Amino acid sequence: MTAEVPSPHTTLIILLGASEWPNSPQFQSSEAFANTARRLAEYFLKPDQFKLPRENLLDLFNSSKTWDEIDEEIGTFLDQSISAMRDSGNAARDVLIYFIGHGGFADQSHDYHLALRRTRHTSLRASAIPMKSLVETIKRKAQHLRRFMILDCCFAGSAFYTFQGDPSQGAIRQTADAFRVNTKRKAQGVPKEGTTLLCSSDQQSASLLMPDGSSTMFSKALLDALSKGDTDRQDYLSFRDLNELTADLLDEMSRALEAGTPKPPRPALDSPDQHWGDIADIPFFPNLQTEAERARLAEEEQARKAEAERARLAEVERMKKVEEQARLAKEEQARKAEAERARLAEEEKERARKAEEERVKKAQQKERTAREALKQERPRQAEKKQQSPNSVAGPTTDPLTARKSKDQWFNEGRTYHQAQQYQKAIDAYSRAIALDPSYVWAYYNRGNAYSDLKQYKEAVADYDRALALDPSLDLAKTKRAGVRHLLTRY
Repeated sequence: MTAEVPSPHTTLIILLGASEWPNSPQFQSSEAFANTARRLAEYFLKPDQFKLPRENLLDLFNSSKTWDEIDEEIGTFLDQSISAMRDSGNAARDVLIYFIGHGGFADQSHDYHLALRRTRHTSLRASAIPMKSLVETIKRKAQHLRRFMILDCCFAGSAFYTFQGDPSQGAIRQTADAFRVNTKRKAQGVPKEGTTLLCSSDQQSASLLMPDGSSTMFSKALLDALSKGDTDRQDYLSFRDLNELTADLLDEMSRALEAGTPKPPRPALDSPDQHWGDIADIPFFPNLQTEAERARLAEEEQARKAEAERARLAEVERMKKVEEQARLAKEEQARKAEAERARLAEEEKERARKAEEERVKKAQQKERTAREALKQERPRQAEKKQQSPNSVAGPTTDPLTARKSKDQWFNEGRTYHQAQQYQKAIDAYSRAIALDPSYVWAYYNRGNAYSDLKQYKEAVADYDRALALDPSLDLAKTKRAGVRHLLTRY
């Protein structure tokens, strides 16, 4: 499955380094490092720049903790953040480690170290950040993430050896072997894993501060590149784009420096782990120049639309004056037409009311007839029983002779109805109504039976009676509307 591109909500950033080293006087202290770290944090967190959520940033710059404590804090931050982001539906994809400060070799070896605030020059190995140890932690805790590292320090390019070692360096090779992959997968879309390093200098050069001591040269050029962007590039800048833009800005700085002033080294970019492809080419940083250009074009388009709208409104106003007389004439004609429509509608309403009254009267007359028939039937049944005193009455399904409650008649009517014996169903419902003239559902079901026999007028009358007893019976309203429609066709 193709991995997704980076986004602020799926990125974790760790700031490391220091601006002073009380226990290492040979390391030059400077507010330039602190200013750089502050500008970086602002860039990453600002909603109009990188837009990183605050909880995704671990700022350990100028921390007074030991490397062991910092290492533990980094591991905890990565574990908890990756778990929380996965649970929230924004699974972590990328981690960026940015170091600002001094770097150097321990005991003239190729073991590269990054200086912490409490680093002791007498014991660099024990008190600084061993590049191998930092790599091991990032690899272990961010195993399935894309890993980016930016080092703004002297001899930063030496870190390359830690990620992909020189065969002649035994200790370095051991670290590189942890990252080296013997096979390379065929890239499909965006690589989901990998490692890319962007360094302020190669393994033999010293990084420099700005002449006014306001910032490091490399990070100032990098932040200027991120803040200005480039109109000739895509909406998002890759690390390769950033490296090229930063190098161009450093070249401009070099040309502006006075003669004899040290020139800043060119930054170095390398991707030692390309198992899934080179992640230096995937879009990472928003290109603020293209965003500004889009904003400018949007403003111009808005101004154009506003001018067009003003012209349209002026034309509308002119047409209103031209059409005023015609509008008055049409208005009078419309009033007359509306009055005629109202008159015809009232006549139609009156016809419908009279027809409705007639249907109700017929239904009531039929109900009275059924009730009278029931009264006459009862004496005959009693007389039959007296004439056959010794006979035993068996079960019967004849609704005219059985003595039942209203609910029994109702249920018998439903049975006939389901058997499609509609007339017998009508008779049974009529007996239920005779016992209880307010039996809403008996009227409703009898109306359905009439409808099934295509006796639509009688059906409408029963629906009317049911709604008179229970106006909220929506089923009767729906059925009545359907039957009335059928009456217009027959």
